[in-house]
Amino acid sequence: MGHNWKLIIFGVIGIVISITMFTVAVGQLDTAMTATYPITEEEFVGVDTTGGLTTANVTLANALWSDDVDNVILISSNVTGETPAASIYYPTGYELTVTSLAENVTHTLTVTYYDSVPIFTSVYDIMGVYGLVFWVAITGSGLAMLGFGVWGTVKGRASGSSRRKIRRLR
Repeated sequence: MGHNWKLIIFGVIGIVISITMFTVAVGQLDTAMTATYPITEEEFVGVDTTGGLTTANVTLANALWSDDVDNVILISSNVTGETPAASIYYPTGYELTVTSLAENVTHTLTVTYYDSVPIFTSVYDIMGVYGLVFWVAITGSGLAMLGFGVWGTVKGRASGSSRRKIRRLR
């Protein structure tokens, strides 16, 4: 068996290993991405809506994940029948505008949101990203070996047949 066939065999083995590792890498990456951003709950006492306003601003301790109000999970109030909602987020001061509040009332608001401060709870979470990198490296190596093996075999056969023709002509 020639050198080129060895490259083809190693390339196929590398691709089979990478297919097997794909499920592990994606599983680790999914775990790392879902476990990275904690849920934070903060209580704001004495939030006033005076002068007929139905909105109020609260300053969060940490930034919202992706600076997006969609990452506010829940806002609750001590005022019965109220359904407060997050409308605008100002990332420079971590300020969140809450709407749909009763006017001329002092509120106690509880805001639950996805925090943008990443936490890594274990080596498994950190390695989730590296699992995908290793998978890409093994797949690339396998494809490269397979490609060079096939290319070398085809090139070798073509040049070998040319040599035979030249010898016949002499």
